[in-house]
Amino acid sequence: MALQYSPTQFFLRVPSSLLARHFKERHGVLAEIAFDKRKEADGNPIFEAVTKLSGKRQAEIETEC
Repeated sequence: MALQYSPTQFFLRVPSSLLARHFKERHGVLAEIAFDKRKEADGNPIFEAVTKLSGKRQAEIETEC
């Protein structure tokens, strides 16, 4: 049985170093997030930062995730 997609769960499952690299190199966003100091069990700051991006950028990121 497939699970439903949840952005927060996705951000919890992907290592911080990979998320930081992806957002910086691919999109040039979320520089304000201290990925190296983020608790791996807390995806909310990333989700909140993504929701503040433009609708087009959010859609691109969601498609990739």
